Amino acid sequence: VLRQVADLFHPNVWTAYNWSVFSSLKNFLGISWLIIVNHVNDTNNFFIKFPLWIPSNHWTLMIRAFLLCFLGMISIKEYYEYFISKKYRRFSSSLWITHFIVFGELALWCKYIPNVYTAPFPYEVKIAWIIIAIIFVGIVLVLFIRDCKRGPEKVTPEFNPYNPPVDIECVMSETKTRQSSLLNDQSQYAY
Repeated sequence: VLRQVADLFHPNVWTAYNWSVFSSLKNFLGISWLIIVNHVNDTNNFFIKFPLWIPSNHWTLMIRAFLLCFLGMISIKEYYEYFISKKYRRFSSSLWITHFIVFGELALWCKYIPNVYTAPFPYEVKIAWIIIAIIFVGIVLVLFIRDCKRGPEKVTPEFNPYNPPVDIECVMSETKTRQSSLLNDQSQYAY
């Protein structure tokens, strides 16, 4: 009985995700964006409660973390399907909602930041961010040069159940074809 209950929460299909971070510049920048949005989401939880004077154990912070946890799982799967596997041609609704929530909270935090954080950044933190920026720019340059040497990416079409290819043909019925041929024949004798 316990095995049957556990099987209810077991997925029917296990999907392997291959992000291929360093395979191209596009993949690297897309995954870097995903990491930035994820870190902004995590830091928003701490930065919002201080300027708004919300205690750490307040129920709204717990509900926010709970909802964004499940919304984040859906969004990351859809981001993978949009960006890496190319099953979608545009962002899905949960991905847009996640971005709006994260950057809306960031805008709220930026509104109150001048009055709250007045101390300058420590020198060690500035040096660490400069080193991170240099490494990031170096990786971008190496991937850009490698992509330029490879040439354009060849896309092999594969069947996509979410966005199947549709071929529309204009097929005239036989009666319309006969009518147009009769009109052409009659136009010859109009003189």
